[in-house]
Amino acid sequence: MALEVCCRHQAVSGRRRAWSGYSCEVVLRRLAVRNTSALQYASFMTDTRDSDTNGPRPPAIPSRRKHDVAPPAARRRSDEEQSCLPGFDPAPEPTDRLFFAMFPSDRAASQLSSHAQALRAEHRLQGQPLLDSRFQVTLFHLGDHAGLPQDVVRHAMAAAASLSEPAFPVNFDRALSFGRTHSLPLVLKDSGDASPLRAFHQSLGNALKLAGLGRWANANFTPHVTLLYDTELLLEHPVEPVRWVADEFVLVHSIMGQTRHVPLGRWRLRG
Repeated sequence: MALEVCCRHQAVSGRRRAWSGYSCEVVLRRLAVRNTSALQYASFMTDTRDSDTNGPRPPAIPSRRKHDVAPPAARRRSDEEQSCLPGFDPAPEPTDRLFFAMFPSDRAASQLSSHAQALRAEHRLQGQPLLDSRFQVTLFHLGDHAGLPQDVVRHAMAAAASLSEPAFPVNFDRALSFGRTHSLPLVLKDSGDASPLRAFHQSLGNALKLAGLGRWANANFTPHVTLLYDTELLLEHPVEPVRWVADEFVLVHSIMGQTRHVPLGRWRLRG
């Protein structure tokens, strides 16, 4: 009956075009979705046929039903509001960083310091060179944490202990700036795409995956040593090579904000 009422009204009131683009079936289906009966719709159309010369307006449609998902921005606002409510504590700030690294020999560290001073003077940079003890080749970053995650430490140590790799030479002979921020690291990098250091990085990454730490086994790797940070961008250019034999790697606990590096484990390479 509702279908007949709707169709008859549409045929008689041909001058009204508000719903002329829809079939009766479509109108009824849309009304059913919004829990509005066809009889209510027909009554609405009949009561308003003389009050609006341009045709009736359809019933108001809610912009979002209760089962709709809020957009990301709204969800973010909701999360921020909840974090201010009792029972919704904000996430703790990270205080502890873990990473695997290799450190240069004392002689190589002295050469790196000389390079940093020379490049700083040549290009009139303002950044201060890092301390010799902070020169390193970072292999894998294992996350920033609120407190030292003992489970991550345990699995990382297991991965490191599973390796039996030979010692190998490293060579850094190119200087350049990384990044696009206001604080650009000035680094020395190697010029080879198939260096032993890259092969070792791959082996350690595979061991991390087997140990359950695959989320941090990033395959992207550009071997480098950071010399200082500055706002000036230096293009890549050759420098006198800095070489040493990499014969160990270290799991480092960095206490963030204190520039403190605590070695948690060292593993010697064969040779």
